[in-house]
Amino acid sequence: MRAKAKHIPRSVFFFALATSDQLRRAAFSVVLNLTEGSGRFIKPDRKKFLCRRSKLHV
Repeated sequence: MRAKAKHIPRSVFFFALATSDQLRRAAFSVVLNLTEGSGRFIKPDRKKFLCRRSKLHV
């Protein structure tokens, strides 16, 4: 496995690290938005909040 990994350019590894970091941050942001949205008292307000926040991540 290490012999094959030596032939892969370093840029591929850095791209994979950056992509995984971005996905991790986006997933954490979704959790925070759901938590914040669940604190809304009125159901229509909660739904509007979650719809608005989810559009920001797309």
